[in-house]
Amino acid sequence: MSELNINYFYSDSGPERGGIITTNKSLIELKNVNDNPTEGFSLSEDDLSLLEEPCVLGTFHTHPGGSSNLSVSDYLTFKNYPRLQHYICGKDGIKCFITQGGILVEKS
Repeated sequence: MSELNINYFYSDSGPERGGIITTNKSLIELKNVNDNPTEGFSLSEDDLSLLEEPCVLGTFHTHPGGSSNLSVSDYLTFKNYPRLQHYICGKDGIKCFITQGGILVEKS
């Protein structure tokens, strides 16, 4: 999915932005309902249910002004959706995380 334009959603200042990636490689931005949206990205219960849809291939979100490394919250959330690819866009670029053998790893 390297052709995805996740950089479009990135800025050096908040709030964090994110959403889902569909089978036709569309990026659909979803509302960030985090109590502190400049420090985290959270989905509503309704939007979380979208992650179970077969047409969803992955998730994406930004780390404004920060690196694309996993936060503890990212790690815990991504582990709940092992069939999806998870992208984080930071000031250092985009990283993709997948689950292999039950372990969350950065996709090379």
